[in-house]
Amino acid sequence: MISYLITYNFSDGNGFGFGNVQIDRDQPIRSVDDVRHFEKLLRKQVPGIVVVLSFTRFESEATGGRN
Repeated sequence: MISYLITYNFSDGNGFGFGNVQIDRDQPIRSVDDVRHFEKLLRKQVPGIVVVLSFTRFESEATGGRN
């Protein structure tokens, strides 16, 4: 399992904000389509428009930093 920290911006009719979330997946992020998939998932939890700003892969202690 590969873990990522996803940071995002959201906006709706009341304003805007920023957030972050950990997402776990079996495959590494390889394309913008993968990032767009995260945005779709986040829209189910966050109101309004969601834009992923960045992602960072967490290192795994079990693999010596290699996921």
